[in-house]
Amino acid sequence: MDNRRLSLFRETLFNISKKNFLCWHCARGSGEARRHLITFRGASLQLCGYNLPMGAHLYNDAYGQIDEKSKRNAIRICDFVMGAVALFLLLTTLAMILYPGSHHLDHTMGRYSLSGNFFSDLGATRTYNGQNNYLCMALFIVAISLVGLALIAFGLNYWVIYMRRGKGLFLGRLSIAAATLSGLGFIGIGATPWNIYIYQHIRFVNLAFIFMLIFSILFYALQLLNGWDWKYVYANAFYIVLLALYVALLRMGVSIDNRMGLAFHVICQKVIVYMSLANLAIQAHGERKALLVTQ
Repeated sequence: MDNRRLSLFRETLFNISKKNFLCWHCARGSGEARRHLITFRGASLQLCGYNLPMGAHLYNDAYGQIDEKSKRNAIRICDFVMGAVALFLLLTTLAMILYPGSHHLDHTMGRYSLSGNFFSDLGATRTYNGQNNYLCMALFIVAISLVGLALIAFGLNYWVIYMRRGKGLFLGRLSIAAATLSGLGFIGIGATPWNIYIYQHIRFVNLAFIFMLIFSILFYALQLLNGWDWKYVYANAFYIVLLALYVALLRMGVSIDNRMGLAFHVICQKVIVYMSLANLAIQAHGERKALLVTQ
C-alpha cells in the first residue's frame, strides 16, 4: 500500500471512529469501522462501494461535517430557487402591465384583470379579442420555465434534510422524481399556449400541481423524520393543505362561464401560485440557513 493510500485509510478509520458518525452513502451510524466496507479501487478509496476522495463524504451529526463542494452546490441551488421565484414575480407582473386586455367573459376590457384573467392568459399567442400577445407570452415562458427548472434542482437538495438524522432515504429519492415531474409540468405549461394546445396545456397544469402536492408531502415526511426546524415544517404543512384543496378544485369542474365562477377559479389560482412560490422560497431559505450554520 503506497503512502497516499495509507494516509486515506488512516483518515477514514479516524473519521468513522468518531462518536455519532453517519456514513454518507449507506446511512448507517456507528463507531465501529468493521461495519463499513473500506476498499481500494485504482487510486481512490471506496467506502461502502462508493468513491471517497480524502474522506470528504463523511458527515458527523454533532458537528455538521459535509464536504465543502457539496455545500457550495446546495447553497447555489437554494440561491437559484429564490432568484427564480423573484424573477417569476417580476416578469409576470411586467407581463400583466403589458397585457393588451380582454378575458373569457369580457372581450372589451383593455387591461389584465386580476379576477378575470388566468396566469395562462399571459402565455397565449393572442388575447380573447384577437390582439397579438407575443411579448407577454415570451415573459411568461421565461418566468414559468425558471420556476420549473428551480423545482427540479431543488429536488436534488433533499440530502440537506436527510443528513440531519439519516432517515427517509427512499422518501428523499422519491421526492426527486416528484419534483422533476412537477417541474417538467410547469415548463410544459409555458410551452403549450392554451389557445393553440388547450388539451395538452390542461394536462401539464394537472401534472405540475398534482406532482407538486406529492413532492410537498414527501418533503414534509422527510422533514418530520429528520427533526427539521419546525417553522419550516409548519409552513410546508399549511401549504400542503391549501394545495390539496386546489387540486380537488381542479377535479370539481366548476364552470367559468359566469362571472362568479370565473372569479372563483382565477383568484384561487393566483392564491395557490403565490403560495407555491412563497413555500418554495421559504424552504430554500431554510436549507440555505442550515448549510451556512455548518460552515
